[in-house]
Amino acid sequence: MYASPAVRVTVQTAPDAYPDEVELAEELTPLVQAYVQRVGVGDPRRLAELANPHYKGEEAEARRWIEEYRQSAGGSVTAKVASNVPYLAGVELSFSDGRRQQLSVYRADGVWGLAMGEPVREPYEP
Repeated sequence: MYASPAVRVTVQTAPDAYPDEVELAEELTPLVQAYVQRVGVGDPRRLAELANPHYKGEEAEARRWIEEYRQSAGGSVTAKVASNVPYLAGVELSFSDGRRQQLSVYRADGVWGLAMGEPVREPYEP
């Protein structure tokens, strides 16, 4: 069994968000929490499992993200979700140490995944 550290992630939207964005933020909360946990653990293989399946090179990208954000992932994190279309969302992570990271997430085959690496085809569901 794989143990994940407890993380403090607050996922939110803009105060004037549409109801769909609020629902999307709730839907993306497990993905964002898993991302922060896996960055904090420092396991690129497990982090790469969160990638959208239409990408390649996700493990190399996971290594870069872990190297850059691992220490920041140990504190509390606020994630702001924004989306104008139903299959794509931007997530801005604000770490307690002041660092920020922008993530893109796409829904493919009914599942949300991170844009990690290079797309091998259009990574969204029209």
